Parts: sequence; C-alpha cells; structure tokens
Amino acid sequence: MTRKKAKEIRTEEIVQAAVQEFLERGYEGASMDNIARRASLSKGGLYHHFRSKDEILIYANQKLSVSEEEIFRRVLLNRSMEKGLKEFISEYITYWVDNRENLKFYFLSMVKAFEDEKLSDLYRRYAEDVFEMLESMFEMGMQNREFREHNPSGRSMALISAINGMLGYMMLGVGPSGTEIISFFQKIFIDEILI
Repeated sequence: MTRKKAKEIRTEEIVQAAVQEFLERGYEGASMDNIARRASLSKGGLYHHFRSKDEILIYANQKLSVSEEEIFRRVLLNRSMEKGLKEFISEYITYWVDNRENLKFYFLSMVKAFEDEKLSDLYRRYAEDVFEMLESMFEMGMQNREFREHNPSGRSMALISAINGMLGYMMLGVGPSGTEIISFFQKIFIDEILI
C-alpha cells in the first residue's frame, strides 16, 4: 500500500470517528480528544490530519456531497430528461434512506452552517450547483419537447426543497415509505409536465 493510500484510509477512519462523535454528542459536545480516541490516534496524530473539529466537519460534508455528485453524473448520461430526472429523484431519495446516519449528520451540520461562514459557503455552493443542474435538465427537457413550457428555476427549487423537507420528516418517522415518496415526486414534478 502506498503512503498516499494509507493516509487516505486513515483520514476516512478519522472522519467516521468524528461523525459518530458529532452524532452522539452534538457539535458542541464533541471534542478533538474524543475523536482521537475513537480513531485510535494520539491527539497529536489527529492534529497532523486536521487542525480543528470545524475542519473535520467541513471535510466530512464535502465527502457526503461527492456521493451526490456521482448520482448527478450518472443521471446526466441519459438522453431523456424525463428518465434522467426520475432517476435523480429515485437515487437521491434512496441514497439518503439507505444512509440515515449520513442524513442525521447532514441535518446536524446544517444547524452549524448557520453559525460558521466556511460551512455556510460550502452548503451555499452545493445548493446553487444542485439548483443549476436540475434547472438545466428541465430546460433541456423543454428544448427536446419532452416537457411542456414551465418555470424550470421554480420547479428545480420546489423539487429539491420538497425532497429535503420530506427527508427531514422521514428522520422523525413521519410520512410514507421511500418508495411511495419517489413515486409521488416523480408524478408531481415530472409526469405532470410531460407533453
């Protein structure tokens, strides 16, 4: 194993330890000492990788958004925007339903983002990218005559807001199953604008 690969694996272990610490103790209750212990490192060893728990939190959120970017890349391979958007809805919701710990961490991080400028900027850039990608897909669907005329910007914001809102309720155990939500959102946001 190369030194670079070993460092990547160690960094992943630290992030997983930190995520568990944040989930169990909350951001304020988490400490670098506890994160180091969970990752089987000395405090100095942890500081060799990350300077603060803020830095770990930001890095962990960037890793989560990479998983979502992979979904977008696969979706964009579709020639049909109808199929691509339906696939996005299905994969995005399924990803979060299957990764509930990551979803809890996402919501915990969102609260911290209101206080932290770097984390807030990260979420802002991510949200802008998501809205822009969805908007372009709705626009392409109109250009390809798959979709009737509508407001792509408003539809993309409504779609992602509805999904993220529903995921919050799902974390509380409220609402229908993931499969039912996928079907409902595909019908409301895609089927209703088909030509």
